[in-house]
Amino acid sequence: MSEIEYLEMQQAALKKYKQALDFFLTSVESKQKILEIKEREMAAIDGLDYTDKEISIIVGKIIKDSPLNLNIRVANDKVSEAVKGNG
Repeated sequence: MSEIEYLEMQQAALKKYKQALDFFLTSVESKQKILEIKEREMAAIDGLDYTDKEISIIVGKIIKDSPLNLNIRVANDKVSEAVKGNG
């Protein structure tokens, strides 16, 4: 692979990583608020009296395992592959 191809591969991987991060950052706050509301509703239905901290922990785990976060991990892996690609 030529040096230019290597740099283009890195640039493409970094662009996808930035897109994944941007999408996450613009989406996570609204998703978090919606999930907190839903978790409170479900807890009330189930008769559970979760604290704000417990709700926050539950929502954090949901977001961590969400496609939003998965996209970042996949894009980060692609950046790592691109960086190693010419070595």
